[in-house]
Amino acid sequence: MKPNTKKENDKKSVFIAQKAETIFEGPLPPPQILEGYKNIYEDAPKIIFETFKKEQENRYKTIRFGQISALMIGLGGLISTTLLGIYGNPWVAGSIGFLSLGSLVGAYFYGKNK
Repeated sequence: MKPNTKKENDKKSVFIAQKAETIFEGPLPPPQILEGYKNIYEDAPKIIFETFKKEQENRYKTIRFGQISALMIGLGGLISTTLLGIYGNPWVAGSIGFLSLGSLVGAYFYGKNK
């Protein structure tokens, strides 16, 4: 039996691949990426921060409008339900009360799950 001998020319090549990935969450990129943007265009970080500020202000206004609208729907439903109930229309009062309250609760839970 011959011993296992390898030829000198039998060489194996091994390739190793490595993948690097950076993920960030949130409205603003991390400082390293902002530096990269600054290297490309000097005013880029300033523009990014100004855009972020404008978007936040718009979001606050939209949320505030939604809160005021919900308050008006709730108060309107409560007042009309009360008046209709007092003046002898309990079925209409109950329907309006249920629909106004139901729409607010539904919108709240829909917004929570979004």
